[in-house]
Amino acid sequence: MAEQQTVTVDRDALLRYAAYVVWAFGSLAILATYLGVKDKQTLSAQIPYLVSGGLTGVALVTLGAAMIIVGARRPTDDIAELRRKVDDLGELVTLEFGCLHGDVASAARVPPAVPGGTEPGQRLMPITPG
Repeated sequence: MAEQQTVTVDRDALLRYAAYVVWAFGSLAILATYLGVKDKQTLSAQIPYLVSGGLTGVALVTLGAAMIIVGARRPTDDIAELRRKVDDLGELVTLEFGCLHGDVASAARVPPAVPGGTEPGQRLMPITPG
């Protein structure tokens, strides 16, 4: 019996290549429209080219550019850093409120620290009437 081999595909790279292909087809459609229109003297002869090729080309270039931008902003590289920050935040909450393993009742009794080193409940700036 033959072993089955699994093929792994980098989804982000595949989407990035698809974005470049869409952008390239849009550019080709715009170029083909220009080549078809450049020798036409009347507007009525140019409009079919502009509607079919020009608008399609602009739409494909816009879609391809949007796909490239979205693909570049995917947060796949930041997931490990985000998990580390969430763990750090959990440790800070545990240290600050004194709760361990989800002890919400003890955390609710501890007042939060106020920025600037003031006591809990103390105003950070005086309120002046007027």
